[in-house]
Amino acid sequence: MRKLVLPSLSSDDIYTQVVKNCRDAIKKEKLEAIKSVVFERYSHYEDNSQELKHISQSPISQDDEKDYLKSNYSRNKDGYLEGEVVSAILKAQSPQLRNTCPYCGIDKPRTIDHYLPQSLFPEYAIYPSNLIPCCGYCNSKKGKRWIDEGNRMFINFYFDELPYETIFLEVEFNYLLDDEVPKISFNLTQESIDKDQFKLIESHYSRLELKNEYAAESDEEISNIRQLIVDSPHTSLLTHIANLERNLKVFEKKYGVNYWKSALYRGIINSDFLNKIK
Repeated sequence: MRKLVLPSLSSDDIYTQVVKNCRDAIKKEKLEAIKSVVFERYSHYEDNSQELKHISQSPISQDDEKDYLKSNYSRNKDGYLEGEVVSAILKAQSPQLRNTCPYCGIDKPRTIDHYLPQSLFPEYAIYPSNLIPCCGYCNSKKGKRWIDEGNRMFINFYFDELPYETIFLEVEFNYLLDDEVPKISFNLTQESIDKDQFKLIESHYSRLELKNEYAAESDEEISNIRQLIVDSPHTSLLTHIANLERNLKVFEKKYGVNYWKSALYRGIINSDFLNKIK
């Protein structure tokens, strides 16, 4: 779990370019007419970037204006710039974040989430700070949701200052009778984390069902590690632990201490999992 880097793009220039490229005369006229409103909304977003829940309701009320604004984020002949904007957003990230969904840390970010949904905020359809690269699962799972009873439901990886270096994702190993393969569960711990920050983290993990996703992904990882050890009867346990610790350091450095594999490898090293392998 790492913060994303905001791309160095001018939202005003992007909108202006989209309007300039527009071939549909009526759409072009409409977009030009609401340009000042859109720019004011860009400033409003920026002013509230640290408290996005304070973003006010969209002033865009006409259906045709909504449709034209949303169509700016579409692959069509009328001023298409979405591909260039997305490319710039991805290019601004480190190689590992460029290839890993920030919401879950599992899949590749093959889609773009509109953090504030287009259906409610069409003026932010192509606003770079509102566009978060993520995987299809997270994008679909999040959908149009973003706020519930005044509280944001998902972490914003551009703006949220979370305790990224504090461990809050942990793993628990449970064995049933004489099973050699444990049942793995992921848990969130609140120690030394601000109450509101933890509430947001908890909501994010819960609504995307990440703990279940991590447990499912861990089955294969655990199986691979177990097979590697079984196939290496002459390698000492200490050597296996040293190898796991090296992997853990790489995961923590590249993806953070709360990356699901970081949590899993810490759990393996600190549990009796290795001792139970026969």
